[in-house]
Amino acid sequence: MASASRQSQGELDESESDVILRLDGVTKNFGSVTAVDDVSFSVRKGEFFSIVGPSGCGKTTTLRMIAGFEQPSDGRILLSSEDVSRVPPYDRDLGMVFQGYALFPHKTVGENVGFGLKMQGEDPEERQEHVADILDLVDLAGTQDRYPKELSGGQQQRVALARALVIEPSVLLLDEPLSNLDRKLREEMRFELKRIQEELGITTIYVTHDQEEAMSMSDRVLVLNGGESEQVAPPYDIYHRPRNQFVAEFIGDVNTFPGTVEAVTEDDYHVDLETEATGTVEVKRTVARNEFEVGDDVLLNVRPEDFEIVETGHGEDRFTGQVITSTFLGKRTNLLVDVGDQQLLVEASGRIEQDGSKAEDAITISWKRNQCILTDVDSDHVN
Repeated sequence: MASASRQSQGELDESESDVILRLDGVTKNFGSVTAVDDVSFSVRKGEFFSIVGPSGCGKTTTLRMIAGFEQPSDGRILLSSEDVSRVPPYDRDLGMVFQGYALFPHKTVGENVGFGLKMQGEDPEERQEHVADILDLVDLAGTQDRYPKELSGGQQQRVALARALVIEPSVLLLDEPLSNLDRKLREEMRFELKRIQEELGITTIYVTHDQEEAMSMSDRVLVLNGGESEQVAPPYDIYHRPRNQFVAEFIGDVNTFPGTVEAVTEDDYHVDLETEATGTVEVKRTVARNEFEVGDDVLLNVRPEDFEIVETGHGEDRFTGQVITSTFLGKRTNLLVDVGDQQLLVEASGRIEQDGSKAEDAITISWKRNQCILTDVDSDHVN
């Protein structure tokens, strides 16, 4: 029987003093529907923390509870060790950037950015200086007198960010802030957001459905599924050491082989794969998040980039298949390979086309024993 601790790698110890935000068993019900179910995590001061998951998994609801726009049905939200679960949004010392920016169309950029300072009663001259400084930080110097309709989507996003930052919040919340931008601009704004976050050292909680955004920007990532927390960990561990099959499949591409543990040694699991192309393979025990016993049903996962194209022939942890399609993507080429009873996605060097591998070619592929992921067969967590 497979066993695993509920403590996910990347979660913080309760005694750590640099925690600024903590969710403790937070649940949110809308009538008979549970949108967020017993979610707990902590965020460090200065950390870039992302919440990622499929549509409807509870990401935005979780963020709205942190912001104070929704109250939890159960559990606590602690900000700087103070329970703010029932504190209104304006008393939480948080800044928020919404998906739709929520700018006032009839106000200038300067008035939009300075709105929070005005509500705080800041002197007009000081407010003007602060607005000018924050606009310079987000690369919008000199735009104070323009209106939102005169700005591009990327510039409007920067105005929304400046408005959230100018009040100097303890935590910055961002709800899918790049989703309305085209791909090239999204990539540019990723770098800008991370630069600004690091320059200010501000704690940031970032909600996105885009796995690449979460992985490229974050110190740690929370993966949600059906309102439940699947894993909290640094991006590297989320990708290479997913806690279960859902995380393995949701974050990046993966090829999955069902199998059964036939033997267990000090260093390896011997797994009989249910495929015509190969039989029993040896897998390093270090790639498994659970402890398995003989007879356990498992899933062996190999990332496309962890396959190697090797000389033709059968042997240890290798099998031959036929290339169905070959897609050139610049630095890499994606091959779809038919190995009999399964089709595999294989990522190869961008030079593969020049090297001769193309559709209808027979190739042999292999992977290393320490470059795969072994997970438990658990229908509750399989995507």
